[in-house]
Amino acid sequence: MSAGPFEDGLATATQGDYETALKLRLPLAGQGNAAAQYNLGLMHDDGTGVPQDDAAAEKWYGLAAGQGCARAEVNLDELRRKTGT
Repeated sequence: MSAGPFEDGLATATQGDYETALKLRLPLAGQGNAAAQYNLGLMHDDGTGVPQDDAAAEKWYGLAAGQGCARAEVNLDELRRKTGT
């Protein structure tokens, strides 16, 4: 790993190392990185490397969508339709 935390997070997730991906993404998401927030939303939405959690997925998608991430907006709408929230 050497490209940067975001790229390293993508690479580790692609390799199935979701624990490391989570550790790399959380600080970035907390700093307002919309792509990291979106990816955390995906992880919680699908239960990939973390327990499936609609509330956590909605939180991360919402933060990313608030920054204009179109994919997060779409996923947030789909999640809300699915859960009725």
